[in-house]
Amino acid sequence: MVWWSERPAIYKLTIINASNIVVDSVAFVGSGVSSPAGIAQLRPGDTDYLETEVQRQGELRIQISQSGYQIDSLIKKTSAALDADQQRLTIHAGNRYIFSQDSQQR
Repeated sequence: MVWWSERPAIYKLTIINASNIVVDSVAFVGSGVSSPAGIAQLRPGDTDYLETEVQRQGELRIQISQSGYQIDSLIKKTSAALDADQQRLTIHAGNRYIFSQDSQQR
């Protein structure tokens, strides 16, 4: 069982740009990220997907860059505490960012 707890997990994020402004980039960062992943240029109305390996220890953060602003948000302080391995980020107008469970399997 110790061997399993040391293996990285796969974390998947569906990103929906529901705003009227292009999202310049979205990337996973933090000490819990095993394999960097990111996207660039998500147009209004578009959807894209990010997938990364996360360590069981270390934090998982997301950076969003849109219209000259950069948001750095903590998803989980320790990756072992993730509620789900598949979530959704919806980006709305007015700098609103909503995380939710993503029940759709890809």
